[in-house]
Amino acid sequence: MIRSLLAVALSGVAALIFVIGAAVLSSAQTPSKKTVVREDLLERLKKLDKSPLIFYIAHGELDTCGEGCDRWIAVEGQFDLGSAERFSQFIARHAKPKLPIFFHSTGGLVDEALEIGKILRQGQFVAGIGFAIPNACDVTKLDSPDCRKVKTSGKEVAAELRELRAACASACVYALLGAPHRHVAPSAALSVHQTLASTFYRDGRPADPEILARDKARYRQYMTTMGVDAALFDLAAKVASESVHILTRDEIARFRIDTREFAETRWAVIRQPSGQFITEKAIIQAIDTKNSNYISRSVGIACANKRDSLWLGYLRPDPKGGSEALASIGLKIGHVSLWLSPGQARVTGEKEVRGNLVGIDAYNEAIAAKTIGVVETGTSFDHRFILSTAGLQAAIDRVTEHCVNH
Repeated sequence: MIRSLLAVALSGVAALIFVIGAAVLSSAQTPSKKTVVREDLLERLKKLDKSPLIFYIAHGELDTCGEGCDRWIAVEGQFDLGSAERFSQFIARHAKPKLPIFFHSTGGLVDEALEIGKILRQGQFVAGIGFAIPNACDVTKLDSPDCRKVKTSGKEVAAELRELRAACASACVYALLGAPHRHVAPSAALSVHQTLASTFYRDGRPADPEILARDKARYRQYMTTMGVDAALFDLAAKVASESVHILTRDEIARFRIDTREFAETRWAVIRQPSGQFITEKAIIQAIDTKNSNYISRSVGIACANKRDSLWLGYLRPDPKGGSEALASIGLKIGHVSLWLSPGQARVTGEKEVRGNLVGIDAYNEAIAAKTIGVVETGTSFDHRFILSTAGLQAAIDRVTEHCVNH
């Protein structure tokens, strides 16, 4: 008897179809009367077809995608049927120079993602999480047909690389794991959950559970082969398919996905819901010698009511009392030593925010020096790190275009 397997791994609108045997079912095909398929799964497969995986080369400012890097391969959309073959052909056409790859996807076909991961491993690629904002696109309409035409034109796309709040979920994670050099940016969301699978014979009877067990073992082995702790698969298996678990930085390091001691995003210009423009940078820093415990912080710069000054805000998770809440926080910005006391702290959502005004001249000095120094001190801790100001000048220029007093 011809046997077919329909397995769907979903994250948001993502879906996966995996077929064993000669019967291949896609959302563009009509199932036979003997095939039993849940209607909601077919609807999700239709959504998958509407947003297939695309790849294109983007270019931006120097150091946009790493030291000395200004060109990268953007991978966006859903891991649809045939995406691995298309990706292989794309890489063959753009083999040299070897460019870093940035994913932005809510998931799709797990088996397609596995094959793309194997291509990354064979080619020894660097991969991260981020999305391109083409200069020719409206930043609020990056998924519009017009913007998609820009991305799929076959030409290099002038763009900004945005790692801040980028996402790689479900099947996308498997593709990322294939890269031998993985960079998960601070504030980027790496999300996992269990595979939503339904298995049927063509006459409607459930297929043998061994089929699913075999595939799960294969996915788990893939992680081990890629140097990732298979406990990641066990964690994902405990998360309902209708939900996701966003990996913490401690988990990202513990599962050996990205074990860097320190990482920071570039300065990104973001329009707030209020209409205000800010530039923001996020960082993570290991606070133990084993790189098993991390802190996450972000710095934002926005317009101020005082001319020739900009407001600087320092954000961290709400400490909710204790010694962390009493920490003294200092930033060295050019000639200015800015100390932010506990009395300046306010809590917004789950974040503690401390901030003050800093003169434009101090920012200019920090840009010339290429760094901003940060220190957090308390009775039982002393956190210190250096922030890069690469790209800060362009970001401030874009922010001040919208400042009333500048």
